[in-house]
Amino acid sequence: MAYSLGGKEADCGAKRHLSVEDAIRSQKFRADAFFSLHSAKSGISKKQLEAFREAIDSGYYETPKKITISELSERFGTSPSTMAEHLRKTKSKLIRIFWDFMEKI
Repeated sequence: MAYSLGGKEADCGAKRHLSVEDAIRSQKFRADAFFSLHSAKSGISKKQLEAFREAIDSGYYETPKKITISELSERFGTSPSTMAEHLRKTKSKLIRIFWDFMEKI
C-alpha cells in the first residue's frame, strides 16, 4: 500500500523518512492547526461551549436524538431558542475552523 506525502509516493511497509522540506511543512501544518484550534476556542463563549458539551453528552447529536432541544434547554436553564442559538453559533464557528483545517491537508 502506498500513500502520498507532498506529492511523493511512499510505501507504507517501509520505514517512513521525510525530506527536510516535508518535515518543515509538517511542523508548520501542526503549528497552524494548533493556533487555528486555539483561536476557535477563544472565539466561542463559555456559555456556547458549555451548551455544546451538554448537547454532545446528552445525545442531542446522535441519530436518533436522545434528547430534544426543549429538554436540553431545561437542563441548561435557558429557553429553547437561546439553546438553539448557542448550538448554531458554536457549530458555525467550529465548521469554519474544521473547513480551514481540511483545506490545509
